[in-house]
Amino acid sequence: MKTNLFFAFLTLCLLSTLFLPDAFAQNYTQWHLPEGAKARLGKGVITDMALSPDGTRLAIASTIGVWLYDVSIGDEIALLIGHQRKVGEAMPRVAFSPDSRTLASSGYDETIRIWDGKTGEHLLTIDMPIGPARIFKFLTDGTWVTTVIPADEVESFEFLPDDKTQSIIIIPGGPLKSFKFLPDSKGFVIQNVSGTVWLWDLTTGKQVSTFSPKLPELRLDEYKTQLRIENVVDPTRWKLAADTFVDVTGGAIFAFAVGDKEGTISVQDSHTHRQVRTFRMQRTPTKDTDAGPSLPIQDSVPRPHKTGRILNKLPMTWIKWVTGLAFAPDGKTLVSRSEYRMLNRSNGGWSTSQGPTEIWDVFTGKQLAALPPFETSWSDVAVKFSADGKTLAITGSGGCSLWNVRTRTEIATFPGAVDVKFSADGKKFAMITDTSFTIWDIAKRLQIAECKTAPDRFALMPKRFAGRWEVPTLAAISSDGAILTAVDRQGRVHLWDTLTSTNLHPFTTGYTKTFTTLAFAHDGKTIASGDNAGNIQFWDINTGSVRKTLSSSVGKPIGGLAFATDGATLTSESAGNIERWNVSIGGRIDTYAIPDAARSGDIRRSIGFKSTFVEYRYGVAALTSSGGKLAVCHDLRYENKSQKITVWDISTGESLCTANALWGNIILAFTADGRTFATSGEKAVHLWDTYTGKQIITLNTSAYSGAFVHDGKTLAIGEKNNDNRISVWDLARQKRIITLKGHEYIICQLALSPDSTLLASGDSGGVIRLWELPSGRLLTQFKSPGEYVNKLVFAPDGKTLANTSGGKTFRNPVGTIFLWDVPSN
Repeated sequence: MKTNLFFAFLTLCLLSTLFLPDAFAQNYTQWHLPEGAKARLGKGVITDMALSPDGTRLAIASTIGVWLYDVSIGDEIALLIGHQRKVGEAMPRVAFSPDSRTLASSGYDETIRIWDGKTGEHLLTIDMPIGPARIFKFLTDGTWVTTVIPADEVESFEFLPDDKTQSIIIIPGGPLKSFKFLPDSKGFVIQNVSGTVWLWDLTTGKQVSTFSPKLPELRLDEYKTQLRIENVVDPTRWKLAADTFVDVTGGAIFAFAVGDKEGTISVQDSHTHRQVRTFRMQRTPTKDTDAGPSLPIQDSVPRPHKTGRILNKLPMTWIKWVTGLAFAPDGKTLVSRSEYRMLNRSNGGWSTSQGPTEIWDVFTGKQLAALPPFETSWSDVAVKFSADGKTLAITGSGGCSLWNVRTRTEIATFPGAVDVKFSADGKKFAMITDTSFTIWDIAKRLQIAECKTAPDRFALMPKRFAGRWEVPTLAAISSDGAILTAVDRQGRVHLWDTLTSTNLHPFTTGYTKTFTTLAFAHDGKTIASGDNAGNIQFWDINTGSVRKTLSSSVGKPIGGLAFATDGATLTSESAGNIERWNVSIGGRIDTYAIPDAARSGDIRRSIGFKSTFVEYRYGVAALTSSGGKLAVCHDLRYENKSQKITVWDISTGESLCTANALWGNIILAFTADGRTFATSGEKAVHLWDTYTGKQIITLNTSAYSGAFVHDGKTLAIGEKNNDNRISVWDLARQKRIITLKGHEYIICQLALSPDSTLLASGDSGGVIRLWELPSGRLLTQFKSPGEYVNKLVFAPDGKTLANTSGGKTFRNPVGTIFLWDVPSN
């Protein structure tokens, strides 16, 4: 009875956090603000988290920095910044040293920063070292040669063309793959994706040694023959997978894929570069299938899809290509991921399908497991090891099986959607499901603690895409398994004492997903945000706290938000799904779907500008206090050369018109009364009648962004041109009346102040400019740290400007809102 009462109380505590203010919000909103900003709302998107081995500190890596917490009181100690937001393949990560005294972090800029684990004081910055690079020279006779450039020559290398060379491609050693502390907490190992490792002594801050595998030459001619294709595609697609294990003494061994047809893996001695072992497919065909006999370790959990056969002998037109390698923490086991490449007879090139994930014994070369791929999709099956390498978990959307690696015996099987977190001592693990967290003793094979949670409150392990994407860490367990922390779907971090099953800190922390839209309440005291996971947050402008968080029933990105005039209700649009909410209690009043809008409204495309990719949606919602309009593009196939744009009335769900546009149009904006909307194609901006679908005005320019002056008689656009200018058009005369210049990058967002005297412009480099109208005078300029500006909105009194940003790439999200003081004009 007491247990039931406790779980009921714990669930009530979890649910009540939806409406609790963030007690620490006033502190974090002011930390490390860019010049001109008066507050930051949100702490970014979580990319990693770690508990210190002594259980006193929690580090959360987000897209704006590393937040360091005191576990005993749940308060922020520091925001650790310094990593620059650059285009990078590695997501920000954090790791504590075994003695808990030091914290290491990485960022998009591929530097490693070392911090004091107790105070957050910066101790050392390590620039990502340069590894060997490969040069591909394509010759005029149709052949090519490859050369390895040593690390000490990469920066100074210059290619001198000659009559025999047609083109050249240089593939660098690769970005950061991992970093870790050695057991003494003094040694530190950095590894890039090509398997090169650098060993550092943190007591002196100096690099001690470097190990780099001697990779074989890529035999592009052979692949061309094996696939029976005329030309070999970009050599970057043929990179060799590699991984390196560094032991406690500083010694190392290498593993790399040889790059032959069978996907052979080689193990190499780091000192002599002598090949000491190779791994190849070892199965023999059975009577009924090409799949081999049972291996010592199996994936015994039924998967939600049929699994594909693992071929013992590849057809002539297939190549098994190893795409990833990873050593277990003790270096005794190796995991490989692969894909099958085959001739695509429709276009003469080659296509790929998923190959198996395999587990190998490093010292015997024997194959321990071959996890079959799904037939219908890329597998989300992952292999996780305990810190001592003695236990592994095979996880995926169908469940999890745990194995003792040494004895090859199964420890336990867990069906359903689960995630696993091992404690650092390797003795315990946390099993995370949609409704509970359970702690297990591995040696005893017993559950020793359980924490019940509200259904679907916590996100499980995100699915991988073909194993190529890093997965954010959404839960962590202390070294001894006594403390568990997890992030719920609404951005709150929770901590549990696993021995007593008590919730230590159900505090709101302000972590978010990437924001998609903003809307101020009419009293100017609240701003609502929508994100790409379907969440809606209500932020208190004065305190920076989240008053409440709501979740759309469809779970798709929020395309638009609008408060009613009295502020009592909020309307949201998400992929054609319209929902009305009671602002005071957070309940859903009603919901309905607009026919056909969901199919195309959430489709997006990206356009690259220098180092930034700007995202455009094919559905644009112009919500107002009384309803609004929704326009969606259809027929997006290029071969049609045309594109239909359908407009609906949001308050009634009635289809108003269908406009016939040329292919490639993007929807820019609606007028305030909703009677006209603007689109832009490759060569012109078009204005359309919302109720008839007829084209009424054509402007002889094209645009990336647009905003109507509130009377609907004037249109501001960010033009597609080399000087990134903004032009303001008198629509009656169809003439430019103002031209504004100064942005370095393309203009991706425009917004007018409520009285139409100020124009805000945001570009793909994160610069926001405020212009006085009609004079065109530049009033001020801000720099948003999140790169391209994806939303700009003025407060009702015109004194505050809010913006969100989209990051440089889709792997580089932001998850913050900045509030800026608007100067009086």
